[in-house]
Amino acid sequence: ESLRTVLEIQGDHFIQRVQETVEFHLEYREADADEGEQPETWVDGFIRPFDFSQPPLLRAGLIKLALEKYLFILDIHHAAADGVSINLITHEFMNLYQGESLPPVGKPFTEHALGEQVYTASRDFKEDEIAWQDIFPGKDDLPQLNLPTDFSRPPLQSFEGNVWRFRVEKVGRENLKILAAGTGI
Repeated sequence: ESLRTVLEIQGDHFIQRVQETVEFHLEYREADADEGEQPETWVDGFIRPFDFSQPPLLRAGLIKLALEKYLFILDIHHAAADGVSINLITHEFMNLYQGESLPPVGKPFTEHALGEQVYTASRDFKEDEIAWQDIFPGKDDLPQLNLPTDFSRPPLQSFEGNVWRFRVEKVGRENLKILAAGTGI
């Protein structure tokens, strides 16, 4: 459902609307090695802002690098998929690539959300809420979560980041594959 979602602004809030169907296009390009074109050039142009009013909040691309050698690129907005979802999508792409079929779709998220709404309106929820408020009567009474980190927190929270690109040589890739296979990844 999140891949068929549009986000609209109504007042001060985002409203999620799930579309019945969504068109999906795989962007395709053949790299021109004779012209010295590097795949990174196309990748940099591939990653661009999403339009929340136009689903899906995902794009995929395929670059033909050489005969039987391709680069697959997947760009998903974090509003449409979290880390668990991205792992699931990647796993399903790999299954399809290997000619396997996908398992049947389970219960949609909207059913889970509706169940949550019913629960939060229930007497059980109100009783639980009162019990927790008795344990923690004020927000100042809540313990601060201090997890160990490798550096101290800055005084002002920031969401700045960067991209780090690197290549792993063949021996390193083989070792990573062995490690992944041994851990079930």
